[in-house]
Formats: sequence, structure tokens, C-alpha cells
Amino acid sequence: MNNWFEAVAIITTLIIQVFIPGFPKEILLIQAGSKYGLYWGSIINWIGMVFAAQVGYEVVRNSVITGGKFSKMIADYQQSKWLTKLEEKGNYALFFLRLIPYAPNDVLSLLSGSLLLPRRGFIIVSMITAIPYAIIFAYVGNFGASHWGESTVLLINFGVLIISIGITLFFHFYHSTLEESD
Repeated sequence: MNNWFEAVAIITTLIIQVFIPGFPKEILLIQAGSKYGLYWGSIINWIGMVFAAQVGYEVVRNSVITGGKFSKMIADYQQSKWLTKLEEKGNYALFFLRLIPYAPNDVLSLLSGSLLLPRRGFIIVSMITAIPYAIIFAYVGNFGASHWGESTVLLINFGVLIISIGITLFFHFYHSTLEESD
């Protein structure tokens, strides 16, 4: 592994993105595979995803315990089907929900913290369920870099990021105008 700085940047960004709704973390996971190959890319992805889940869980858990900002925000999710499943089955449900493709894993981490799920079970579930995502996205990045070049994968990732930001802003402003008209 030749550039540890970028690996640390990917892991740090994965941790921060837990608190940024709509941020496509997949571009970071693909970039790790593109830059570091399947083996090291998978390890970087796994470390970043596990730490991100744990940081999100701990921040919300501490906020709920102390009655902070996140405890008020989580109240908006009280009718969420994800929250209902987590309340009923705990870490057992978290395990299966996390394995569903495109499940909101970051939201699941935050909700798990708000429900005060047992920490040890949460860590174990996070470590196990991050493995397939880490490997698959590192493989996609590695495959893309070997066929089209690392710079092309970076350009595609940048395009996806811009499109995701645009879609998120569109829905935010569209939703805001609907609320104002009511």
C-alpha cells in the first residue's frame, strides 16, 4: 500500500458521511478498490464502515441518554418500519436488515443508537455485515481501474457525487416549497 494518507482520508470521510443524509458512500468504497486493489481496498472499506457505524451509534446513543439534539430528531422516525423491526428484534433484526441491498445502513446505525441496543451485539453485527459490502465495492473499483483506468473511475465517482448532491438539493428545496405552500 503506497499512499496511507488517502486511505485515512477515505476512512475519515466514511465516518463523517454517516451524519450527511444522501451522501453516496459507495463512491468512497469504489475509490478504495480502484486505488488500493481488491485486498487492501476491502480492508480499508471494512475498517471505514465499521468505525462509521460505531461512531454514529455512539453519538446518537449518548445524545439519547443525555437528552441531546439527536433524541429530538429521532422522534421523527417513530413510525419508520426500520425502527419498528429494530425495536421488536434488536440486533437480530439489525443483522438481517443490514444484509438487504440498499438498506439505509447509516440510518440503521443511528436508529440502533437511539434504541440503546446492546453495544457488543451492535459491534459484532456491524463487523460481520460490513464484509460483503467492503469486498463487493472494492471489487467494482478494482475491476473498473484495471479495465478503464484509475482516473476514469475517479471521474465517474465525481460525476455520481455531483448528481447525488443535485438530486438531494432538488428534493430538499421541492419539499421546502411544498411545506411553505401548506
